Amino acid sequence: MRTGGFCVALLFIVVEALHAQAPRVEARLDTAAVRIGDPIRLTLTIRHSADVRPDVPDLAVALEALNPRCGVWHQATWGESGHGIWQDCQLRGYALGPHQVPPIEVALIATSGDTLRRASQPLAIEVVSARGEGADQPRDITPPLAIAGGIPLWVAVLLAVVLLGLLAL
Repeated sequence: MRTGGFCVALLFIVVEALHAQAPRVEARLDTAAVRIGDPIRLTLTIRHSADVRPDVPDLAVALEALNPRCGVWHQATWGESGHGIWQDCQLRGYALGPHQVPPIEVALIATSGDTLRRASQPLAIEVVSARGEGADQPRDITPPLAIAGGIPLWVAVLLAVVLLGLLAL
């Protein structure tokens, strides 16, 4: 009986050691409930061995519905042969109710040319009203628009004054 328990424990340790070396993709949120328009920090971490190169996803495109602002990718070494990269993104929800960060798929390319695909788990986010219970609940708000181009007001006024001066002559 003792030998059977020892074999099971040894098998468990071997399986855990092999699982720790397998490539992993993890997504984490700093909070799951947020007021409308407030930021949420998402961290995507990819852990892999030295003989694997991850094909990193474009999180700004993958999370477009949550108005992401993503930082740069960071690299680190864990243990003797473990490597990892991670990226932080700031997300903002502008519609009330439940939302979901979709699973983010990463292709991991081995030096032999083999490709392995891993995905993070989906994460739930609840966007709640900025007003308290019983108050008039605001509807969804639209995200701020980035208006590119245009001319400054002082240039428009200057052009109008010059044009009026020319017409007066």
